[in-house]
Amino acid sequence: MIAGSFSAAINVLNQIMIWGKGEFGIIRSPQKLFMDKVEFSDCKISKYEAIDPAGNGYYLPEPSALALDASGHGYSWGCNHKGQLGHGDSRNRKLPSQILSLKRKELRLIEMGGDFTIMLGRDIKI
Repeated sequence: MIAGSFSAAINVLNQIMIWGKGEFGIIRSPQKLFMDKVEFSDCKISKYEAIDPAGNGYYLPEPSALALDASGHGYSWGCNHKGQLGHGDSRNRKLPSQILSLKRKELRLIEMGGDFTIMLGRDIKI
């Protein structure tokens, strides 16, 4: 997945690799996100251009990212200026954080827009 100057991919070991520039800083070559015992199955990045309020044309705002693990749990990180990460706040996150409000859901489909996140799944019994 690519969003402006930020990229992410899932490798053959089901780990997320990131590179580029974003909330996490600048990474010039792919680096693994260290998440013990988490195997990822999908990853999405917000992709959109915004109009600069100062009238200087279009720009790419800081991206957000969303990941799904093999157990159906959702993780998000990056820019969270409108609460699009789903954690109930507007604090940016540099590393993937599990979306705890969805821990009783088995997610199957994830998607991101510029300022929103969509996750589809089903209730699970704990």
